[in-house]
Amino acid sequence: MAKRFEDTDMFSENWFQELPPEGKLLWEYLIKRCDNAGVWSINWSLAKYQIGIDFDAEGLINTINTLKERVRFIGCDKLMIVDFIAYQYGKLSENCKPHQQVLSLLKKHGIDENKGYPKGIDTLKDKDKDKDKDKDKSRSKKFIPPNLEEVRAYHKEKRFRFITAETFFDTCEANGWVRGKNQIPIKDWQATMRTWESMRKEDRDKKAVGDPTQMLLNQVDDMIRTE
Repeated sequence: MAKRFEDTDMFSENWFQELPPEGKLLWEYLIKRCDNAGVWSINWSLAKYQIGIDFDAEGLINTINTLKERVRFIGCDKLMIVDFIAYQYGKLSENCKPHQQVLSLLKKHGIDENKGYPKGIDTLKDKDKDKDKDKDKSRSKKFIPPNLEEVRAYHKEKRFRFITAETFFDTCEANGWVRGKNQIPIKDWQATMRTWESMRKEDRDKKAVGDPTQMLLNQVDDMIRTE
């Protein structure tokens, strides 16, 4: 059973206070269910079952990332808690035995330990120094909707299979680039697109439950397409 450090002041922080109850539960869930590198293999159905409530995964992740990127998608099937390593270990060292396992996990996930985070692997002191600067920069950013060609280019780059660039663009354009039942403005369209892809894949896998043949075909299809 893994044991982690937790921020005892978290419930006093504005960003956490502003999360809806399901957002707070999801954040706690991710902290506790991620591996020692801060990476969680996406399984929204299991998360909803274990937390005990239904929720809008895309909307909550975008809300958690308001003002600062706290969760980052790694491909379509994993996500990473951005500051997890910095908070739990500080600066990683190959000469430190506990750190060796973390470095091994990063390699397994295909993450460069020096580029997988907004500022590299900084110490907590460095992170705190830049905290206010990050907030100011985030506030000054204004969302500019992409055009269809940009969406198509990103779709091709990520090799999405379960959504089309046209459907994503047309839906977001028609909705005014907002998300969820509460019509929250989209701040990161690429993250939203990755969430769409992940959720469509999950829907496909859920439909195959109870059908061993279809489950096997899905697994083979995934292996072929990722080669």
